[in-house]
Amino acid sequence: MPTKKPIKPLSRKEEKPLLKAGLKLFSSGFPNPNRIGCPEPATIQTLALRSLQLTLPERERWFDHMTICSPCFNLYHGLVRKKQFRGRLTKLALGVAVLLGGGMATWWGISHFHSQQGARSESPQASHPIPPPEKGVSAPAKPVEMLAYTPMVLDLRSQAITRGSGRRHGKTTIPSVPRQRLELSIYLPVGSEEGKYQIRLLGETSAVLIETKGSARLENRRTILRLQMDFTQVPAGIHSLGIRQEEWNWAFYPILVQ
Repeated sequence: MPTKKPIKPLSRKEEKPLLKAGLKLFSSGFPNPNRIGCPEPATIQTLALRSLQLTLPERERWFDHMTICSPCFNLYHGLVRKKQFRGRLTKLALGVAVLLGGGMATWWGISHFHSQQGARSESPQASHPIPPPEKGVSAPAKPVEMLAYTPMVLDLRSQAITRGSGRRHGKTTIPSVPRQRLELSIYLPVGSEEGKYQIRLLGETSAVLIETKGSARLENRRTILRLQMDFTQVPAGIHSLGIRQEEWNWAFYPILVQ
């Protein structure tokens, strides 16, 4: 029997015209002049901005609709491109600020170094060796090593999103976490965007118990948010885990701490 040759993955050069052809097909191959079954423009804007205001079934429904409706696909694609352009401008401005700040710090350091060298040459002082510690006096204690964090996956892809910080969770199985220091890998809902996120853990009275930040990246078709959270001082019970990208609305998920 002839041996089967292994399938060679597409190179970037080969993949580019294929993606371009797919984009052309979705943008013009499914005209819908009467806009049958189309959502409101605000709904498409919510999908494009990844604000997590829609439930998972709603998001899947409208994503499926855009594969057979060129007007809705073009509107969605234009909003996504606009948001990506704004994100690039923000990153460029931050990069320029960092470069300017680094240049000023270098200039100050060189000036400070030369001024110290000039002062030492004008008034030399005899150096004094540091005496050894006296007998019976213990050496300074070494700094305590940082406590380890336990890796854990928290899957929120099938969780229902609440509109506020209340405890409405219906019949959905609530994910649980132990009262430990955790290195969390949070699987965000389908369609969530890469970038920086804010995270809050709210107690039963909506008081903020933990507040931190993390970054999400797309890995194996999953948007994974990685961060560290210390649950050792959190009381046991059902709490609300709030997640949002900067400047967008909060999405809250029930979580059981035990």
